[in-house]
Amino acid sequence: MPVPRDPALDALRMYLVMRRGAVTTLARAGELAGAAAVACVRAFADDPRLAEWRPRPRKVCLRARTAGQWREVLAEPHALAGEADGEALAALPPRRLSERGAVLERLQAMSGALDAAPARLAGDDGRDVVTVDAGLTEIPPGTVTVVALAGALPAPLTSPA
Repeated sequence: MPVPRDPALDALRMYLVMRRGAVTTLARAGELAGAAAVACVRAFADDPRLAEWRPRPRKVCLRARTAGQWREVLAEPHALAGEADGEALAALPPRRLSERGAVLERLQAMSGALDAAPARLAGDDGRDVVTVDAGLTEIPPGTVTVVALAGALPAPLTSPA
């Protein structure tokens, strides 16, 4: 793939990949995406591209449609949240669009097909979990909304609508 002329189009992106059908709810996808992204940042902390990526942390969510594609993703350097043969999400350290390679080029952009995130639900530890949209960014199609524990947020963000 040729390098885009506009450097902004070839910015670093963390690729988040799910296996088709392995995750069915947006809440679980958000949980796995957050866990995998954090694990990836920690695992690849010494990678100089990570420092370059942090000021503008772009992420792309893709879907591996076949077991073969999923195995190819897992052969790449990654951090995994969940169990590889069950509900899981792999986060690949940031790379440029021009460097994504054949494996990522073949994957499908993640969009739709997940149940909507609930406004409020109970976390595993009994605390309420809420979805947060601070309205600070435009959210493109396929973006996974990350859920946060209500006890970790300031009161104005956790008040019922």
